Amino acid sequence: MASTVTVSVGLNFSNHPADILKDAPVGSHHTYRNVLTGVDAKVTIVQLVNSRSNLTDELDDATSTSSEDVWIRSQLTPASSTPAGEYAIMGFQVDFLSAADNSVPVTLTGLKLNAYDIDNLQYIEATNVRDYQRVTDTIVRTVQNLGGGVIRFLSDNIDATSGSRSGSQVHSFGEARVQINFVDTNTVTLRMASRSGYAVQDFDFSTGVNWIDAAGNTLSAPTTLVEPPAAPPASSSGSSASAPQKQHVSTLNPTPAPGETVAMFGAYFGGITEAFVGGVKVDIVSKADNTVSIRMPRGLTGALDVELKSPLGTLLLPKHFTIGKLPAAGTRKATVIVGGFDHNSRKLTARMKARIDRWLDRNSDLSTLTCTGFTSLPRRTTDVELSTNRGITACDYAKTQRPEVTTSVSQGVEDPRPGSNVRRVRLVLTP
Repeated sequence: MASTVTVSVGLNFSNHPADILKDAPVGSHHTYRNVLTGVDAKVTIVQLVNSRSNLTDELDDATSTSSEDVWIRSQLTPASSTPAGEYAIMGFQVDFLSAADNSVPVTLTGLKLNAYDIDNLQYIEATNVRDYQRVTDTIVRTVQNLGGGVIRFLSDNIDATSGSRSGSQVHSFGEARVQINFVDTNTVTLRMASRSGYAVQDFDFSTGVNWIDAAGNTLSAPTTLVEPPAAPPASSSGSSASAPQKQHVSTLNPTPAPGETVAMFGAYFGGITEAFVGGVKVDIVSKADNTVSIRMPRGLTGALDVELKSPLGTLLLPKHFTIGKLPAAGTRKATVIVGGFDHNSRKLTARMKARIDRWLDRNSDLSTLTCTGFTSLPRRTTDVELSTNRGITACDYAKTQRPEVTTSVSQGVEDPRPGSNVRRVRLVLTP
């Protein structure tokens, strides 16, 4: 059962002396233990756009300064091929979980974030923003409500390390800073972006260090009032949500095989209702706020356009996937044995289904499936029926995932050995 924790102290993301998620691809994750008493934070890289080698620099640098080690200090280098005027972007999702059981989300009340050093045509984005604070002489002058719960904080073209004002500390802790106050939430997605070269961004989940004005004077609080986000731009249908955005798209696998399921990451992808690859409508296997998984078509190869549709617009990604040819099937066959049935049960567990899914995706060129179920000792007259039914269940499930497959079920087998691993099903694919 989910729980709620009131945040009365800053969150501690200490990681010294280890760099976290250095040179890491999309999908990589790290769990910080006890950022609050009894609360862990799982951080997952969900987007990389125009980054060096499509990898992070570091999600969190191993700073030796103890007061700053509790922050997430992210670093990003744009790829040399980044087109002029485009941003390099890193996005990561922070999920707050019970330290005793990481399958249990924890809702935090009173969560704050101070983001420092937003300068020189950089921006950050955050979800689940309730309101925010800046100083009156801020260089983070542009705040945009992009819809879908995403707020962007964009700076002017002033460099905190070489600007003409009072030095980097003033910029970082005053003019180039924003404090974000979140609604009650168990997850936050953050993005950092730069179009001016290598960037470092500090994310401090606390009330933050002292505020400083342009003259270098310490302030007791920001000199602006708390500002709620402006209303997002309304669509033609009157909705305040946003369509998927091209600048926020990345994928784990740009060269999939026919029939393979591929995850795509991007802002507002939870609103996608239809997907087309090479002009062919494809299955949406799953989706969440920032992720959609689609199944590649089986009859197309080469560089193919992707079209993603939502009620508020269509996103076209030219030649986004290059689907390779599978080797000729010939007489090849593929076999997988999946164990884990409960005693006297024919029901597939989620883990068993996931294993079958992966195996089907890897062998999408084969289309004839035979399933054989097994039972263990002690032998009984009902065991043949139970083992056969396990084969039927497995083939029926595979058919839902690959409707074009021709299936057949062999008579079940009674294995003379005891044990849960014997309670299994064998699946064989042939041309």
